[in-house]
Amino acid sequence: MINGKRLIAIIPARANSTRIKNKNLKKIGKYSLVENTIRYAKSLNHIDEIIVSTDSKKINTIAKKYKINDNELRPKFLSGKFSLTSKLVLYLIKKKRLENDYILLLQCTSPFRKKIDFYKLIKKFKLTKSNAILSVVKNNFAHPFKSLKKKKNRFIEPFFKKETNVPSQKLQEAYISNGAFYLISAKNLIKYKTF
Repeated sequence: MINGKRLIAIIPARANSTRIKNKNLKKIGKYSLVENTIRYAKSLNHIDEIIVSTDSKKINTIAKKYKINDNELRPKFLSGKFSLTSKLVLYLIKKKRLENDYILLLQCTSPFRKKIDFYKLIKKFKLTKSNAILSVVKNNFAHPFKSLKKKKNRFIEPFFKKETNVPSQKLQEAYISNGAFYLISAKNLIKYKTF
């Protein structure tokens, strides 16, 4: 629990991936990505319930092995390659009546999380009295203002319609979500439909 409310860890683990077949079943060391994430969630204090949402019978069997899943598979309309994770979580909130809880989204594709990072996240969440918080890393690649996009006529133009020929040192630091943690009150996810 945090702030007197239950903390529900949701692990989305779709069967098919466009780029890497059965991605969530790939092993890093001894365990698959989905197993790593389940084991991580089970090792944390504050977690009141873990939900593994999948459309894969194999992943569902793995979740049951860890005494997590005993419910039906995720519906097809939430399992496509363009399905949004936020829509899946909103579906689970409504179905499982989690409206008064906090949601911790743990993606399988971030297998190198450390426990200390979770506890730092919780501490910052409480300290700032936030309704949502996510983990980020400094963007050490191309700055967003230096990004280009292709137009329909095959020419390229600045993505943000700003000058891209600016020294990087003059641009404000940019950060990107690293996908390790998304923590939000269910009420805020319902209200804003995004993490």
